Amino acid sequence: MGEVRKCVKVYYKESRMKTDETFKTADLSLVAYLSYLGFGFETELEEIKGSGFMEKRVVFCFNGKEECIRVMREFYANRAAVEPQRYYHIIRTLKSLIREKLGLSKEAR
Repeated sequence: MGEVRKCVKVYYKESRMKTDETFKTADLSLVAYLSYLGFGFETELEEIKGSGFMEKRVVFCFNGKEECIRVMREFYANRAAVEPQRYYHIIRTLKSLIREKLGLSKEAR
């Protein structure tokens, strides 16, 4: 019997949001949960100064800061319920997006 796969949709843009109403995080598992619930996001590349080097990371920005904080609390209190396969595929999609933004994807090599 063949495996049934669902299409995973991740909604994002590469523009700037208003910062006072923006919820920002680099936590992949939380981003995947917010995306699972249908929250759209934008991405930013952030540089972090380390000891003698600059490190880059992708930050995900969501509109609706208060709602995102409510969902985050639900997530970290282990009250979040997801379809495991769909959540897994969202994480894989997000990892690909991160690699692409950081210039680490196979196409960028």
